[in-house]
Amino acid sequence: TFSFVVLPRVQDAMLEVHRLGYRERFRLLDAGNTGLVGEDVCLDILETLCAENINGEGLEMLKEGFAELLTAKRQPESANVDFEAFLEIMLWARARLHALRKELSHQICIDEDLCPRDIQDYRSELLRLHEVYSIHKDSNMDCLTKDFLLSALINCGLVPPRGNARKCVEHIVQMCVSQDCSFSFSEFLGLVRHVRCQCQDSVRQDLEEAFQRYDKDGSGELSKTEAYALFSERGLNPRSRHDQEDIAKLLTEVDSDNSGSIDFEEFQDLVQRLSEKKRLVQHLSESRLGKKIGFSDLQMASLREAFFVLDLDGDDQLSMVECKKLFANRLQSQFRTNDLNLLFHSFDADESRTLDFPEFLRFFAHLSARLDRISSNDMFGN
Repeated sequence: TFSFVVLPRVQDAMLEVHRLGYRERFRLLDAGNTGLVGEDVCLDILETLCAENINGEGLEMLKEGFAELLTAKRQPESANVDFEAFLEIMLWARARLHALRKELSHQICIDEDLCPRDIQDYRSELLRLHEVYSIHKDSNMDCLTKDFLLSALINCGLVPPRGNARKCVEHIVQMCVSQDCSFSFSEFLGLVRHVRCQCQDSVRQDLEEAFQRYDKDGSGELSKTEAYALFSERGLNPRSRHDQEDIAKLLTEVDSDNSGSIDFEEFQDLVQRLSEKKRLVQHLSESRLGKKIGFSDLQMASLREAFFVLDLDGDDQLSMVECKKLFANRLQSQFRTNDLNLLFHSFDADESRTLDFPEFLRFFAHLSARLDRISSNDMFGN
């Protein structure tokens, strides 16, 4: 009776929940109120779904099936999809993504000989961390060397742009460099754990003060409403329904005693996770732009590290003077100062006299191409 009566009811109820969520998302994406959305929109959502925990191999497998389903479901006259097709595609993607994550994670655990603690601690992010590790590791030595350590941590979303936590991570990296450390994947996971603990310790006092301000009754716990208000104060408030779902999921995960409220240790863990997730979502958007421009994954990782190192005040902006440091003597010998200033300002879309990372990517690509053409002309005597 349970299997034939209750389970279908539960499945129908879950489908209705998903339908309501995706109906709202579809309405927001359908800017022209046409009842249709395009392939690019669906692909963007797919990549956002995958941002949390998938690797390149899994993403390509998912995209292949996604493309086949999209082709079968789209409107022949417009190549767009209506809501029912959109819902079917998204539900298929969620189910396929779950299966791929399980399959690929299991294989990594075997290949990397991970211990039970690592498997448990990193179950929700193993594929993403392994992907970053694989991009950065030295293929000859089959390990992550000191030269790419900071870049790997930045691209895992672990390095804050400013404050004590940034200084803490930089100190850890400097210690590893001075000791000429290299890391297997399991050792890298140990480093990730260490970095997170040290980052939390570095901001503990600040978080405790904020926590106590919202803990009105002095119980040592915050309700979920109070926690949401504090997240908003720290710039971690959800910006979409998807963000709301993610925060609700994380709240459930960190509420280890199922009390419905969170104590300080749970709150601190949640702030760490939300801060990392915010940086990773930003990285995803930037990576899409980088691919359109023509940068590889490793090039994007290196450029993100360069931007971070030059951005000493952590405001996510680079001045003209800071950008010039990347090219050093080549710029001085090949460009007049006025020409370079004009080029810089042509990529400063918001006229802030600084470049954010997307603007920096376009500036770097254009400038690199011009420098390469100059070098090529010099080589052939043109």
